[in-house]
Amino acid sequence: MNHERSYGSIVHSDMPYLRLDIPPPGEAMLAEAASRIPRFVDHREGEVPDGRWKALALHGLGSDKTLGFEAYGVPEAGQADAYQWTDAADLCPATTAYVKTTFPEAQFGRVRLMLLRPGGRVPFHADYSERKLASISIALNHPAGCRFLYRDRGVVHEVPFADGRAFAVNLSYEHSVVNDSQVDRFHLIVHVLRGNAQFRELFLRSFSLYGDPREGMDGQRP
Repeated sequence: MNHERSYGSIVHSDMPYLRLDIPPPGEAMLAEAASRIPRFVDHREGEVPDGRWKALALHGLGSDKTLGFEAYGVPEAGQADAYQWTDAADLCPATTAYVKTTFPEAQFGRVRLMLLRPGGRVPFHADYSERKLASISIALNHPAGCRFLYRDRGVVHEVPFADGRAFAVNLSYEHSVVNDSQVDRFHLIVHVLRGNAQFRELFLRSFSLYGDPREGMDGQRP
């Protein structure tokens, strides 16, 4: 199996996901997220019954503005300047420090805490059309009964999330999230607009460790 790939060929590929070799989030981050539930707002209101899909932006256009820049009339060329750390970042110091130290000197897009409440089911949808690993999802927790599913040529597969695991996910595939547990599920989603050499090395190292899941490496190596 050949694992010699360039950063660009990894990110701009049709891999459905890549497990990332980063430190797991600490328990303090999960505690912070749980303590800020009153600040979360409904995400994509109306798509998930009973408001069970919620978000809080730590970096963005405002803590309650959890959609992409285009939803708020910001031109694509201006998004980098428009995104800032929000007041919610000050309320989640452990999480904010983790993001800044894990992805040093990165230019961030949205950084959000995502909450899927018990019984929540996000319907299958695709976020963009271009095949690319453009979203980093870090499981602060991932209770039994939670599943991150995606469709590839009509076949449903699962991203092997577990507590503390991080994946770069290709959201051009139709995907769905299900919480059939009795516990709130929290993930941290990070979008990096521009990374440095260390960020590129992260993807190269992670690909060397975990490879392409379609080649039989399912991201579950230690």
